[in-house]
Amino acid sequence: MNRQKGTKNKTKYLTTSFEWPEEDCIQKVTKYGNLLNHTQAEKDRWFTEKHPTIHPISTDRIAAGSIDHAVCSICFNILLDPVACTTCENPFCKRCIQEWLIKNPSCPYACVRFQERRCPPVIVTMLSKLKIKCYYQQNGCPDILNYEALKQHEINCDYEIKKCRGCNTNFIKRDIIEHENICGFIKIRCQQCGVTYERHTEHGKLDCLLNRQIQLEEKVEQLQQENKLLREKNEFILQKLKDRFGIQPPK
Repeated sequence: MNRQKGTKNKTKYLTTSFEWPEEDCIQKVTKYGNLLNHTQAEKDRWFTEKHPTIHPISTDRIAAGSIDHAVCSICFNILLDPVACTTCENPFCKRCIQEWLIKNPSCPYACVRFQERRCPPVIVTMLSKLKIKCYYQQNGCPDILNYEALKQHEINCDYEIKKCRGCNTNFIKRDIIEHENICGFIKIRCQQCGVTYERHTEHGKLDCLLNRQIQLEEKVEQLQQENKLLREKNEFILQKLKDRFGIQPPK
């Protein structure tokens, strides 16, 4: 395995107490967005902003298994879709290293140039042995899952927070349908007159008849306008024919 000049054994840099091998690399970390001195909440917020469809796997969600060598040295969360540098073999989240390379073509470990390779099998094996708490554990989800099953579970998790389409109140997913069935601010479309109204407002038969009358009056007015335009167009064409060919319009 190749090592860069001035670096120590690579395994030291894959622990959760991450150390950068060179002073120059620390400056790059600060410049290009690494969260070396930030709190875990700030790291998670940064990751969510970069990858809004993926939830970060913070180290405090690990229920079982070793996280040594399983932490991304850019976002400091558990590796997601990991890839590695061909030169130093250090792993990163695929999207994290892609963001890094937009601003800096070199590897975060100060390799001359980053070239992507598949994550080493030993890292993949370690990830597969992790037991991870669901991202929605704070909402009550009790599930602890394998690394491979986590993403799909969180997409379908019943404890995800959803906003009511009427009152904008937050509910967990499994309760939102029951709430929206009775929420007074949900908008309903009348099947008779087509008017949309909030459930808490009254919409009786009289309201429906009045709305239909208004709609019919508007339709009549629209048809009258269209009829007027057609007559004007017809008169214009007939006048053109008369001027050009001397054709008299029919009586």
